[in-house]
Amino acid sequence: MNVQPNNENMAAGPDVAPSAGRLDAVANFAISVGGVKKGDVVAEINTRDDSFTQRLRQLGARVVSVDRWMSPGAKSLSMAPASVDVIIASMVLHHMHFPAVTIAEMKRMLRPGGRLVITDMGRIGEVLAGRERCRQWAGFYISDIRHWLKSAGFSNIIVNPVPCQLLGFDARRSKADGCTDIFMATGTA
Repeated sequence: MNVQPNNENMAAGPDVAPSAGRLDAVANFAISVGGVKKGDVVAEINTRDDSFTQRLRQLGARVVSVDRWMSPGAKSLSMAPASVDVIIASMVLHHMHFPAVTIAEMKRMLRPGGRLVITDMGRIGEVLAGRERCRQWAGFYISDIRHWLKSAGFSNIIVNPVPCQLLGFDARRSKADGCTDIFMATGTA
């Protein structure tokens, strides 16, 4: 999977208008990077609204929504092993007490060859500063995410910041918007 802009990824995803919200744009890009296609069983794990689920269903996916307000200390996501084709976890990892355990749990849920897409915040401050609004982490180092994906047994691992231009944001505003602080990670089970 490739998180760099190309016609294949962009054709699968929606047009992202400059006025679209940053998180909506990131979530929609995650769907396109995940390669979601008609008939796929997709576990969507997010902490936001139902528009994400609706977009997946429009693509013809069979969507399994994991409780968006799951317990941060949960050791299991309550799904059968090898039961989904794609998992998209949008802005969830920073809510989990043990992100490495959560990533391993996602690997357990994927069918062989299944795809994982995680979007979350890059490291933007001290861990204690990020605990408002149920956050357990103030973001992650890309090297840690790569390590956790590798340790869980994923292959074809790519972890990169999401480019602002790809999401329709002006690069000059990127520092103020914080959009360069969002990363996308992919891996194959």
